[in-house]
Amino acid sequence: MELQTRFERGEDDYSPLHLFVHGKAGNLDIMRIFTRVIPTTAHKLFVEAPYPDKRGGFSWWDTDTEVFPKEQFEQAQTALVETIVRFRDQERLNALPIAALGFSQGSGILTSLQLGGRYQFEKIAILAGFVKWPEGDPVVTPKTKFFWGHGEQDEVVSIARAERDVRRLLELGYQVDFVKDPVGHKVGSSAMRSLKSFFETVDY
Repeated sequence: MELQTRFERGEDDYSPLHLFVHGKAGNLDIMRIFTRVIPTTAHKLFVEAPYPDKRGGFSWWDTDTEVFPKEQFEQAQTALVETIVRFRDQERLNALPIAALGFSQGSGILTSLQLGGRYQFEKIAILAGFVKWPEGDPVVTPKTKFFWGHGEQDEVVSIARAERDVRRLLELGYQVDFVKDPVGHKVGSSAMRSLKSFFETVDY
């Protein structure tokens, strides 16, 4: 399974790579709004989920099934890891840090990779999203830093669920910057400002 991608090389060869992972029924371009919160020098890799969604766009797994589509999700995770590895090797970015931004369902697959031990990121931004917890014990890599931006009126992923996930990450020893805004299922202005600061800090 090969994912659709778009790579944009940054102005500085030694800058971190930033991975943009959209949510349910998304596409390659929908995460572009978040490029304004990362340094202009950074490398950018946009990925598109593999499964066509009946609402339009593409998703990382089908949410309309009665039972969670585990095999489908596993295939999507494998495809995403293979894409990251291939691009880092192809563009000679293996020695550089990697940060990831995931919106909603996109944050689910990113956290599953991180906490399931499939792939490790230096920074992860969870945007109006949630943690997809592994079936076994989560892998703890405390050097990974999390940012979480969430709407207090989010009708898709409740603020209560977000707060539970944040608490558990903190209990595991992760650093989490948690910012709430009085908005629905999107990233508010306070979170966008804080997200910019999160990525400007040179501590990857």
